[in-house]
Amino acid sequence: MVPQLADAIGESELELEDKIIPLIRFMAAGRNLRQPNHVLSYYHPRVEAGLERIVKGHPGRAARLLGTMVDILISVDSDDWGREAAARLVQGAKKDRVRIRVSPSGA
Repeated sequence: MVPQLADAIGESELELEDKIIPLIRFMAAGRNLRQPNHVLSYYHPRVEAGLERIVKGHPGRAARLLGTMVDILISVDSDDWGREAAARLVQGAKKDRVRIRVSPSGA
């Protein structure tokens, strides 16, 4: 799903086109992310904390990009996986008081 999501994000957000997969590879090589199979996870909670700090440091951009991610997860839905992932993303953002700008069709 990661390549499919990366392509969809790149189509929606041209500034990110061709940047997501290299970023994931870079973070995996630096042992910040691990990708043993088709699942991405953090090596350490500090990685998550660092990403959260970036999101909170750029609230407007984060709201737009996280909203785009929600829309894309819903649109590429496969066996409800995308909808469940979108719901978890929105729930986590609310818990951390991070704004998400979701399109009316994705809401």
